[in-house]
Amino acid sequence: MALCMAVVAAACSGSGEVLWPAGPSDLVLRVVNTGGLVPPGSEFQLPALSLYGDGLLILPGKPAGSVAHLRLTVDGVRRVVRAAVSAGLAKEQDYGSPQILDAPASFFTLVTDKRHESVVVAPFELSVDNPVQTEARRRVHTFRKALNDLDSWLGDDIGPVTTPEPGPYLVFGYQTSEQGQVVEWPFGELQSSRCQLLSGEQARVLVRSTLWRSGDNVFRLVARPLLPDEKSCADVRWIR
Repeated sequence: MALCMAVVAAACSGSGEVLWPAGPSDLVLRVVNTGGLVPPGSEFQLPALSLYGDGLLILPGKPAGSVAHLRLTVDGVRRVVRAAVSAGLAKEQDYGSPQILDAPASFFTLVTDKRHESVVVAPFELSVDNPVQTEARRRVHTFRKALNDLDSWLGDDIGPVTTPEPGPYLVFGYQTSEQGQVVEWPFGELQSSRCQLLSGEQARVLVRSTLWRSGDNVFRLVARPLLPDEKSCADVRWIR
């Protein structure tokens, strides 16, 4: 695995260098939002952000259910990695857990010379009893706000939105009692909380319906493209 190297300012992580993988299927940063009062299947939707070593940035698009591909320059990737390190995502942190019923959480994966995984119970800006934890949450909150406004933050280091080529899809079914037009599922047996991998050609069937019958049950589906660092359903780590 090739590595890119960027000098990180002392104010960010102490003097030294930070590495990130440079391959087109090498994950650099992923943000997954899950939990809270959300409908079934929400945990399987496209991650809030996936950045790869060649600068490919994959985001949920508009309208809902679509996918946006952008391309960062090397400097753009460097700035994102630097900001993630500055936010503390390259080291173990205790962010505390606000006592909120069914609070959502965000999962951050940052890959430098090794893989770092962090879980922050939202809302980030909420203070907790420990001031060290509160400061750690504040730094992640600042980073997350920057990610939410990439155009303002990265400027010329971010390219235009492009349309991805059709490819394999991951499909997650969950049982429902909804009424409506129901179509027989053509690709094996659907089971709640189980994932199937469809080819790009097979995925064309998804436009036919939102409700599908498999055996004696009706299912609603969540479907999204297979991401560059994924080869199968087993690679979707955050739904385990």
